[in-house]
Amino acid sequence: MRNMSGGNDASVYSRIADATTVLIVLMKRLQQELPHKPVHPPSVGGIPQGGHGPLASWNTRAALLFLEVHEGIRELEQNAKYMMSGRIRTRGGSDGNTSAALEGLPGLLSAAEHDVALMVARKLEAWAFRARLVLGEVEPFSRLPRLPGQGDPPCPWCQRQTLRYRPYSGIVKCVNPACQDSQGNQPQGTLDIGQYSGEPVLAWADGSTGVGVG
Repeated sequence: MRNMSGGNDASVYSRIADATTVLIVLMKRLQQELPHKPVHPPSVGGIPQGGHGPLASWNTRAALLFLEVHEGIRELEQNAKYMMSGRIRTRGGSDGNTSAALEGLPGLLSAAEHDVALMVARKLEAWAFRARLVLGEVEPFSRLPRLPGQGDPPCPWCQRQTLRYRPYSGIVKCVNPACQDSQGNQPQGTLDIGQYSGEPVLAWADGSTGVGVG
């Protein structure tokens, strides 16, 4: 039975509905990406670098995630039906059955306990985030490049090893929420390669440069 004692419940069930709507669109886009390999590395001398052969056009990351979500959605529906009715009802493995299972989740879970609904909401949102990663819509933060034998450079303001960056966009930030730059903002900048030196150049939003400022 759905717990109606707290005001947070409505947001959890709304999250399921919202994540379901988003995931329906993303699953269709993932399916469209299956025959396509991600962006190829630059060519050298006009000769494309990278994979070749019969699997060269297969987007493995999209395929693996698509299959994982495909199976996971039907498992979520099956478990939810068992919790609601005490009976196990299985669907076929077709794309149509998976889509129907996904579309039906919000209604199926509308009477579920808060903890169960929260688990499903987080699962759907995690799949949606990973789909956006595969599709190139979002980019995770990574550790800064390091010279051989050296550790992570410390943040010039909080002195913690909390600097992270997004390789494609070149955005760098300190992920310590208590850290502030000289202007009182959470430190953020860009990392680029010097045109003449060929070395990484780090420029912060407050006008500072490098990792030795502060």
